[in-house]
Amino acid sequence: MTTFTTLEPSSVAVDPGASETTTVRLRNDGDTVEEYRLSVVGDPAEWTQIAPDTLRLYPGDEGSASVVFSPPRAPETAAGAVPFGILVQPQQNPELSNVAEGVLDVSPYGDMRAELLPVTVRGRLSARFRVAVDNVGNAPLSVGISGQDDEEVLDFRPSPETMDIAQGRTRLTRVRIRPGGVKFLGQPERYPFALTVEPAQDGLPDRAVPVPPAQLRGTFIRLPLFPRWLLVTLGLLTAGATVFTVLWFVPRPPLVSNAVAQQLPPAQPANALPPPPQTPPPVPAPPPAAASPSPEQSAEQEQQQDGEEEQAGAAQASAPAQDGIATIRSAQNGQVLGLQDDRTDDGTAVVLADDKQQQGQGPNPLWVSIPYADGTVVLAPNGTLGSVLDQTGGEAPVELRTVAGGEAAIRAGQASPLQRWRLEPESEGIVMIVNSQTGGCLTNMGNSLQVQVRPCDDAFAAIQRWQLVDPVAP
Repeated sequence: MTTFTTLEPSSVAVDPGASETTTVRLRNDGDTVEEYRLSVVGDPAEWTQIAPDTLRLYPGDEGSASVVFSPPRAPETAAGAVPFGILVQPQQNPELSNVAEGVLDVSPYGDMRAELLPVTVRGRLSARFRVAVDNVGNAPLSVGISGQDDEEVLDFRPSPETMDIAQGRTRLTRVRIRPGGVKFLGQPERYPFALTVEPAQDGLPDRAVPVPPAQLRGTFIRLPLFPRWLLVTLGLLTAGATVFTVLWFVPRPPLVSNAVAQQLPPAQPANALPPPPQTPPPVPAPPPAAASPSPEQSAEQEQQQDGEEEQAGAAQASAPAQDGIATIRSAQNGQVLGLQDDRTDDGTAVVLADDKQQQGQGPNPLWVSIPYADGTVVLAPNGTLGSVLDQTGGEAPVELRTVAGGEAAIRAGQASPLQRWRLEPESEGIVMIVNSQTGGCLTNMGNSLQVQVRPCDDAFAAIQRWQLVDPVAP
């Protein structure tokens, strides 16, 4: 028994988001009735359909089925030639299965998204901000960064100036902005500017549609070199020093107290006789001194006092550290740390969401910080203290992981180093959340995106600052 199989055509070109069809033809060259089951093998299998997927042929008969390819318009659909096969399986003679092979040519397309972080920057001599570029096309993309302002007083220095971004990936570049000259005094000045993210069209495949450039608007606020409060402080100090100097060098008349004046004898004429000697008044006897304690009693009192101080110190040292509870909010865009779809099962992504409380949609997610003796804390969602914030290592997304043994094991210090964090103060009300093992900082990757741990660097400073809002006792 044999089966003749062919694809017409064997090579198919398709655009992501569209559909293309090819036909598989079969002929039963055997002498018995056979039923054939058809299926797709290879990478296109998940977005390919065969209709019908079963053919029943008599000896010498031919049959056909349509193969429809529908690749999604997503970065996961890589551009280029993708081999595939149609597996033909006879049900009565499965050992005679064969595969009709073909090639699917997926067309490339370019698309990107760019974001300025932050939109407004301040500085006296210079300032820095970051540009995040997402390649949401299905082919590699190369972009260049440039900036300009209407008054042409700003100098833009991207580092790096060009970036190569793989499909489905995000890259950050740091831009330093510097105004011309120096402003010593006066009010802050605002300079609107535009940053252009220009894709390199020559880097795209031949059939790719050109990607339009992205324009990002921002504002640089130039501060005077000497702030107003410094001038006010210097003026007050100068005035105070002047008053002190004047008071110090002004001559003052001699002062004689009334008691000294009463003790001086009155003036007498030169021929007056000296007064007769006077008998001094009797001096009263001093009161009897109180009996001083014996050396044995003094030693006992000192020992008793030392014992009370040691007991007070021991009681204070043995007091357990208290848990903390707060909403963790990004200092960069005001969004709060939460869980994807409000799930708490193992492996749930930790994401940023809009502030529900400000929008009147209910309370925000709360996080409980359980302190450890080494100064680190474990962060767990309120009401689910058996699961904690976890970094899987490297520059990886942050997930919720269940600790074996639950809350009791966490409080016993059995959380792994990747599940321990240090809350390092950055400024008033601002902290950096640093992983105790990798030393990376919790990083805001954008609205509804999973947060990650990135190196603690000035390049990511704005998206690595957090606020612990409304802490109350859990």
